[in-house]
Order: sequence, then C-alpha cells, then structure tokens
Amino acid sequence: SYLVAGSITIRELNRHLNLKLQTKGPNTLSGLITEYLEAIPSAPCCIKVQGHMIEVTKVSHNIIEKARIYSFVEELK
Repeated sequence: SYLVAGSITIRELNRHLNLKLQTKGPNTLSGLITEYLEAIPSAPCCIKVQGHMIEVTKVSHNIIEKARIYSFVEELK
C-alpha cells in the first residue's frame, strides 16, 4: 500500500505508482474522492475507484489530507 497526500495530482499517481486513473475531471486525489462520493468523507473511509481500493486516513478542515492506496495482486483462475 502507499500513503499519499490528498493534494497529489492524478497524473503523478499514475506515473509514480503505475496506475491508470482517468485524468479527465478532477486534478487531485482529493478531488477524485470527493467527486466519487459527492461529499467530503470522514476518516476512516474506504472506497473503490476505477478498480483501486482507497482508504481516506486523514481529513482536516474539510480537506482530504492523506489517503492509502492499496495494490493487489490478482489471483490466477
């Protein structure tokens, strides 16, 4: 898993963690989570966004400050 700042851009996440999150729409992880939930969550909160499990770990003053992104190895079937 990776603990990241909510202010990290989606492009940076994709580049550094080899993810494929859509870059159309919100620019930051915080914006993506807020758009997906249509609200600012309280921590802790887990959601699945575009196939990636994201746990909001710290919210302060209505801003998502930290989130943990989990990477899973798919099982062969």
